Amino acid sequence: MNDIARPAVTLYWRPGCRYCTKLRQGLDRLGLTRVEINIWEDNDGAAVVRGIANGNETVPTVIVGEIGYVNPSPDLVARLVRDQIERSTSHTQEESGHSPTTP
Repeated sequence: MNDIARPAVTLYWRPGCRYCTKLRQGLDRLGLTRVEINIWEDNDGAAVVRGIANGNETVPTVIVGEIGYVNPSPDLVARLVRDQIERSTSHTQEESGHSPTTP
């Protein structure tokens, strides 16, 4: 069984945003789960986006782990998730005294 948790992915969006729709569809196609926050209904979410997007409410904004990205591609989000899983796996193996093996 795999004990490595997927990094948290949070997608900030708003209704009528075609870029948000395109990103959501791409993430669905890749099978990436996420928390979605509508910034028009969530003031705290809107504040998070402004903090990432230089004071603007630019969406889609995605946080992977602890880092925010404005209008990333679905492939970039998938790569960021993979990279964090790999780092987490490597870190967990180092803590347990096991080294990753190379074929």
